[in-house]
Amino acid sequence: MCFCVRSSDEPMTKLPPKVSASLAQVLEKLEISQKTEKEQKESQMVMPGTRCKNTGCKTVYQGPETDMEVCTHHPGAPVFHEGYKYWSCCCIKTIDFNAFLDQKGCTTGKHRWIPKQDKKKVACRHDWHQTGNSVVVTIYAKNAYPELSCIEVNRTVLSCQIQFENNKIFKREFHLWGVINVKKCSVNMVPSKVEISLCKADQVAWGKLEDPNYKPEPEPVEDSFTENESYQQDWDIDDDDISDSDEEWAYDTPENKKQNQDRDEQMKTEEEKQNLQRKEVEEEMKRAMEERKKAEEEKKKLEEQRRQEEAEGYEDMPDLE
Repeated sequence: MCFCVRSSDEPMTKLPPKVSASLAQVLEKLEISQKTEKEQKESQMVMPGTRCKNTGCKTVYQGPETDMEVCTHHPGAPVFHEGYKYWSCCCIKTIDFNAFLDQKGCTTGKHRWIPKQDKKKVACRHDWHQTGNSVVVTIYAKNAYPELSCIEVNRTVLSCQIQFENNKIFKREFHLWGVINVKKCSVNMVPSKVEISLCKADQVAWGKLEDPNYKPEPEPVEDSFTENESYQQDWDIDDDDISDSDEEWAYDTPENKKQNQDRDEQMKTEEEKQNLQRKEVEEEMKRAMEERKKAEEEKKKLEEQRRQEEAEGYEDMPDLE
């Protein structure tokens, strides 16, 4: 067995996928239907009064002449951190929420009246099996897009980012139980799944797919905003979405601390009251069960006594000639 140093810092190698003919046909049909659907949506008449969907732009559609105007917006995402509010694209920080909403956009472009269909990060069923020479990882992602997916490996890590139908994205890193030979690994894509064949560096049976001693680091919250520049959430923030005041950001004020303590004490009292009521109900049910059990035992005794009396009565009867 190979006892090399396990490290996720080794350079990753992208595995070229082998696409089946059946998947290529399915994707071609999907592309045609999606293109038609997109054209139909774009051809739909925009109703007057519709607000521009680009973040930070407050322009309202009045007619075809509105399309000729320049759209000034924020391409980034809103960030709320330690009481500060700002856009990830221009990072102009403020503690006043109204000032944050009124910040002028940092990018110009065209108005967008129809919301974008966001990519959805989803969990995906996966499985694995092994032979003497290889480990096969199967991701059940239906109709995966080869050009939008990326499977990378080094000797101890398998990284998957698979985009499949309905703009779903499966993203997962597997820190492997054993060591693999990167040059002999391969990827096969069919309509129902993505199959990743990992060649073992040594012909040793794996106890599990993943290393049980590996502890993943917590993912930073803000990385999801800058992970992919071509992916933009439809951030449409109104005054109704978040409170106009900044009181909710001042967590450490004495007033808020006292309110939190009072609320905690009230919740504790309510919980104790509910526990007491629950205990009384349980005791009542227990007494009822015991009484029912006694009644059933008494009934059994009476039935047994009656059977005995009937049997004795038959014995006293004279024999028939």
